[in-house]
Amino acid sequence: MTSSTNEARRGNTLFVTRIPYHVTNTDLETFFSDIGPLRRAFVVTDKETHKSKGVGYVTYTDTEDAEKALEKLQGASLDGSKRHVQLQWADRKSDLKSGKSAELKSTPTQATSRHVVLPDRDPDAVRTIVISGLAGCKPAADEKTIYKRVRKIGDVEQVKFAEHEGSESNDVAFVRFRTPNHAINAINKLHAHQFKGSLLSVELKKRTDGALRREMHMRDDTRKKQHSIQEQIEQFSGKTLPVNQNHLDHASRLIVRNLPFDMSMEDLRAVFLPYGALYNVSLPTDESSGKGRGFAFIWYVSKSDAAKAMEAINGVSLRHGAAEQARLKKAQGKNGREAAKEALAEVHKTAQPARPVAVDWSLSQKDWMSQAEESDEQPSPKRKRMDLSDEEDGNEESEDDDTEAKERPMLAPPEAGTTLFIRNLPYQATEQELKDLFRSFGPLRYARITMDPVTNRSRGTGFICFWKRESADALLRDAEIVHQETSAPDAHTKSNPFKVPSVITADPSAPLVARFSLHGRVLHVVRAVTRETASSLEATARKEREKGDKRNTFLLREGVPFPNTQLAASLSDAERERRMRSFSIRRAQLGANPSLHISKTRLAVHQLPLFVTNKMLKRIALHAVRAFNDEVKEGKRVDLDKDEKDDKTLSVNAKQPTEAKHRPPPSVVVQSKVVLQSERVDPLTGQGRSRGYGFLEMRSFAHALKVLRWANANKNLGSLLVHWWREELEALRAKLIRDDSNEAQLRIKRIDQALNNMETSSKSEARGVLRIEFSIENITTVRKRVLRQEQARDKASKRQKKEDDTVQETMEESESDQDADDESQHLPSQRTAKLHRKSGSEKIQREMKNRSLGSLIGKKRAVRKRKHNSK
Repeated sequence: MTSSTNEARRGNTLFVTRIPYHVTNTDLETFFSDIGPLRRAFVVTDKETHKSKGVGYVTYTDTEDAEKALEKLQGASLDGSKRHVQLQWADRKSDLKSGKSAELKSTPTQATSRHVVLPDRDPDAVRTIVISGLAGCKPAADEKTIYKRVRKIGDVEQVKFAEHEGSESNDVAFVRFRTPNHAINAINKLHAHQFKGSLLSVELKKRTDGALRREMHMRDDTRKKQHSIQEQIEQFSGKTLPVNQNHLDHASRLIVRNLPFDMSMEDLRAVFLPYGALYNVSLPTDESSGKGRGFAFIWYVSKSDAAKAMEAINGVSLRHGAAEQARLKKAQGKNGREAAKEALAEVHKTAQPARPVAVDWSLSQKDWMSQAEESDEQPSPKRKRMDLSDEEDGNEESEDDDTEAKERPMLAPPEAGTTLFIRNLPYQATEQELKDLFRSFGPLRYARITMDPVTNRSRGTGFICFWKRESADALLRDAEIVHQETSAPDAHTKSNPFKVPSVITADPSAPLVARFSLHGRVLHVVRAVTRETASSLEATARKEREKGDKRNTFLLREGVPFPNTQLAASLSDAERERRMRSFSIRRAQLGANPSLHISKTRLAVHQLPLFVTNKMLKRIALHAVRAFNDEVKEGKRVDLDKDEKDDKTLSVNAKQPTEAKHRPPPSVVVQSKVVLQSERVDPLTGQGRSRGYGFLEMRSFAHALKVLRWANANKNLGSLLVHWWREELEALRAKLIRDDSNEAQLRIKRIDQALNNMETSSKSEARGVLRIEFSIENITTVRKRVLRQEQARDKASKRQKKEDDTVQETMEESESDQDADDESQHLPSQRTAKLHRKSGSEKIQREMKNRSLGSLIGKKRAVRKRKHNSK
């Protein structure tokens, strides 16, 4: 190569790419002037926005300086960031115009030129998706079949295959939607899904174009590295499009523990692939047996995909056969589904039971060792405050019986009374500042600030522990003096109710207060209590709040499956979500309307089977109370606590027990009501069809609690309800047999049919386990209900009193008639007849005014019968 040709190729100008967008012309000139003098240096900007395009040109006065800059500054960073500049010789426009570029292309050194012409940007790339992996479709996919598949997702404007070397490719297709939202939705619906037996990879065209542009700017070694990474991604994720690999590191790596030992790589790939592209899947195996060791590593390309997978799969039970299960879901045709079912059943015959897995971020050995050292150097406050000598001794035992492990020296437990509790801590205070503040009272064992586990921020409280009790006592004496001199009177002492507490606080700089002030706050120090005492105090305070709650809002939490409770573990995800949604709605109702309150004796029963009647609902309550008491006696259930038993709240509709000894005690169920539909009639009972919910009014608060805690979400109650339903149908059939009407005979046939199909019909009308809650009531509605019931009772009592007066009057008239008959025996017959007619007519007139004729006849017959018996 001649020197003239070399000079024509090189020149003194360098083309610089990957320049940070905030770099100016002055920054570029300053950076490259360290090599040698410059003629000029500038950053290319957009003509309209005048913002940097990330590229620029640097021209040296000497060619040797340009060569030296190309060698030394290649891959350097302009601003200290991770963005490294790329340098190459700039092409001369005059040479390109004169045709010298053809000569340069023939030279072997031209391969080092990285200045390429980029394709034009597609304005529709943001609403166009690229579907790859179509070559494996059987039968082969065409534009029509692709259109039929994607039109269900959004409005499709065009479907066409990509061109490859001048002809259409049967592996990649472009689908343009009407809006970008439809395109994004299509990616979520189609990516990593089966289509005609082929696993598809779907990506937005704008992203693929960006990946192509990045690749065209890459150096050869970088491109080879990216291609090797892409091949490994395709090995685990199938045929896919180029993905962004700039930030591929161990941060997106997961570890999966507690796996069944027969899990395979295909199972892991089927479980984790739907959440994103996989770079690597590693399943360590035992060399002797070839089976897994119970854990695996999943390496995602994107950390966000790894986070989604960890959130979705952590705690889920996995089992060998996940790959066959995925094939069954994506199988097409009857034969395909049958074959997939057979394969899945064959695998499950020998598969180990499912096990809940734990998914977490995988740490490198270096990071793990550093975290372990930090945990050893800084033990948690909880570990310091608790005596864990037994557990630590057990954990430090060596597995080898011949060698003795070195025992770590154990600290003696803190002396009683040396731990103090601190309130009013500044949120920005540190544990070291807390130590420095109280170190003047004596040597400190530790100082800890309580942190919120969710926000990881200070709660404004803390603990300090002295080595000696004398130091703690001295601090408490001074703290008590400060408290008496600077604070308001004790809240427990009775004072003037009209007196407002003072808002004036102590001066932190005062000599008396300076030893207890931190960041301008005066700390309040008291002696700490044990965990048992703290729990007891918390429970007592909670009970006091509940007693003062006139709206009974604490009952809102009864029967709710909160996380980490036994009730939540026994319910399905859908049922648990449904009950938590009901809890949120009820809580919002109470917060929005102050006239609402929770009744202590009225229960709302949801998800009732449609065949349950009022009588059956009452039987549920009675059986629940008896079963609760029996289980408490057997030790299977925890009894009501003392406060719940002492609560003697009774229903407003409950009747007071009478003093008569021969009368049985009143029922624990005051009212049972199943809400019925007025527009639909049950063909068996002839009444309205159930709406699936009802209400139970219990006599006392204790009875209501027993019913709720036993019957709520009780899976054994379903068979009992079916048995009671059969008994009610048989009793109703025996009653209808005595009726010869056509309607009665028709109902008997329906009852017989229901008895024969009892199992299937009961399952169809069942609505899951019962959901029982304390009913929310409006005070106005309750008052109206009580008034209506009182009026009904008054009306019934008046009617009964009227009937009793009528009977008494009839008895008195009968006695007067008997006396008149005795006197008439001494009178002439004509006068006797007249008296009989007169007394009889008057008596009939009085009776007709008070009662009907039929009732009068019955009363007369009873009187005559008593007369006859007395004689």
